[in-house]
Amino acid sequence: MIAFLAVMTQGGLAGIARILTPFYALMMPVLLMSAGHGNLIRKCWWRTSAFVVFAIAAFLLVISPARPLFPAMTILEKYPGLPARVRAVYSVYHKRNDAFAPVRAALPPGLKVLGFISYDDPEASLWQPFGSRRIVHVCPQDTPAELKQQGVEYILVNADKFETWFSLPADDWAKKMNAQVVQKIPLNLRAAWGARDWDLIKLN
Repeated sequence: MIAFLAVMTQGGLAGIARILTPFYALMMPVLLMSAGHGNLIRKCWWRTSAFVVFAIAAFLLVISPARPLFPAMTILEKYPGLPARVRAVYSVYHKRNDAFAPVRAALPPGLKVLGFISYDDPEASLWQPFGSRRIVHVCPQDTPAELKQQGVEYILVNADKFETWFSLPADDWAKKMNAQVVQKIPLNLRAAWGARDWDLIKLN
């Protein structure tokens, strides 16, 4: 309980529930100590509720947009009248495992090192073919000389998240780094956002 309270008071994460799962597991035995627990779980309504919870979890597993356990794309093609939101969600997450394929196609042939400015995006798609390219996460304090020393010539920038981390517009940062945007690449990584432009920047 002390560790749980420490995390709750000090953690500043938005999605903290999944991180707290180990703490939930350690606290659950406290609920089982009461002698009345045995009587409770024998109640018909309790058992029915437990089966309903399991059924909901199974249903969510089956329809999960990331890995649906049914032929989602086949059904979407067969029934074009389905809501646009449903089509958007399954279409976007169907391609999410290789979401950065358009970026790889735009990179110069044989590029071994790519700078990257973003977070919480499916970066592994940029590694393909695996072992052929190294991704360097560019930080606000990095200088052009330091980046070039690491072999960074091109940097892929998520313009939507840039200002949150770097505290200045991407264009201003590019001028400061003596760099230029060579291409804007639209990527649809989340159904709720739609396609957004990413900047491919080259250091001069």
